[in-house]
Amino acid sequence: MCVSTHERAQLLRRVLSGLAVQDRPADEVVVVDSSRSDASERLVRSFAAERPELSIRYVRSMRRALPWNRWLGFSSTTGDIVLFLDDDVRLAPSAIAVLERAYSTLAASDVGAIAGIGFLFTWDDGQPLVRDTGELRERWLGTARRAAGTMGPGGIPVTPAGLLSDDPLPVAHFWGGAMSYPRDVLARIGYLDRLIALYEQGIGRAEDIVLSSCARAFGDLFLITRPLALHPRGDLTESTPYARRGWRMGVTNTWGRAHTLRWAATDRRAHRADAARVLSLELLRCGWHVVRRPWKGAAWARLAGSCFGSALTVLHWRRLPYAPRSPDAAPPPIDASSLVASAHAPVIAERG
Repeated sequence: MCVSTHERAQLLRRVLSGLAVQDRPADEVVVVDSSRSDASERLVRSFAAERPELSIRYVRSMRRALPWNRWLGFSSTTGDIVLFLDDDVRLAPSAIAVLERAYSTLAASDVGAIAGIGFLFTWDDGQPLVRDTGELRERWLGTARRAAGTMGPGGIPVTPAGLLSDDPLPVAHFWGGAMSYPRDVLARIGYLDRLIALYEQGIGRAEDIVLSSCARAFGDLFLITRPLALHPRGDLTESTPYARRGWRMGVTNTWGRAHTLRWAATDRRAHRADAARVLSLELLRCGWHVVRRPWKGAAWARLAGSCFGSALTVLHWRRLPYAPRSPDAAPPPIDASSLVASAHAPVIAERG
């Protein structure tokens, strides 16, 4: 179990509380923290002291790239199945037991290789996610007529919202809130240096789509749609390691998205058309926000970033890499020289 967190100690407490009451306890919990403050570290140490039966390890990361922190967490675990959990998703008490049974049941069936099993998150108040095929985004991107949980050939994912079954359902991608992979699948995917570089530039998004798309090369993906992964309503974000508004958000949704679309696409011609849809939708939205609130500087900044990112995409289209990993990519060594001995929550300080 790997939990990546950034400046959200209050939400992290909620996540750890959910893990502490699991019917089938996690074998290990690794918390990778990229926060600048020490609030999350203090919380983890305190929680580990209160609940010694929950084996917790704390890993300090100096890099704010979520794909790197997932890799760092994976590298710090030993289990055969690695569950990545966001710091705002609380698992219901039966979640890990249901996940373990899903792997066992699918392995005993004739479905073939299992590349991963994820959870479809539900709102904390029990309401499921609702899909509106009539909304502008669905109609503009051409996903309205596609089945939930599928992936267009050009790399545009279709939301899994609305899927419901007592059994795990086959899907083409995961949302990153709660997704698991066999250890050997993650090892074969390897270190996604180009994806990490996008996040370190502050223009990364959709790392969950990219990672699950890479996993599909080694088997099938399945989604547990029962309400077991709970997400709070509203924007409770205290701080994020990625863009949320302004210039960088515009570049993220154009130049950044052009990369992740290509890495998830299976058809190059369809990818070109889908990239055009994504860029034009972003420009349309930015223009609309400027018209509605012309006094908002952030709206103008995002429009400028979107124009710049669209120009980069058009001018450097042929330079977009076709894979999120360089052929010779190897992760930098993890500096564990400052490993601090602790009965319940050792600390690894990662400086790379």
